Amino acid sequence: MRIRSQTWHGVALATCTIVLALPILAGAQDQQEFERLSKFLSLPAATVFERAENDTLPIAKPLRVFVATDAEPTAGDRVRELIAHANRDGGGGPGLVEVRTLGEADVVLVQFEAQEKRRIEPDNRLTMDPSLGTRTQGGRTDPVYRSEIRSYVLVRTGHGYRILNGNKRSAKLGGRRDELRNAFSKVIKRGNAH
Repeated sequence: MRIRSQTWHGVALATCTIVLALPILAGAQDQQEFERLSKFLSLPAATVFERAENDTLPIAKPLRVFVATDAEPTAGDRVRELIAHANRDGGGGPGLVEVRTLGEADVVLVQFEAQEKRRIEPDNRLTMDPSLGTRTQGGRTDPVYRSEIRSYVLVRTGHGYRILNGNKRSAKLGGRRDELRNAFSKVIKRGNAH
């Protein structure tokens, strides 16, 4: 009986320790991500980032948008298509305007690759017989580059930036990048619903 009691106390203590440590670990990960965002946007290290409690866009008309993406050109192009589409369907003139500098922006759209997560994986699509679901003789396996793509929708505040939307996704590099466009589109649709 005594052994079970001590075991239960040990399990309970370990569980409590883990539960109490999770917010600290999450806070440390957030701080690292905020530092990464500051570095990517060339902002001072003391720039304040905070998670938004809701995804309300500023009321500015027109809403000035700055697009910051790394080497993948399709991400910015897809966002520009969304801005043009939103302005065509908006009816009351240009509701969204892309600006050239970060200092002019009300909303900042950020997308970058976490290069430390880049890896080469086999692309097995060409080695399968679609009718049988088995490997074919002489099939080919091409290597593909995959990495973690991070996308954020930020709103500039008087003391820093508020993160309205942020996500991380593993993706094949060199393909069409829709993550940033989709994140901004969600925020726009929710903003129009309010």
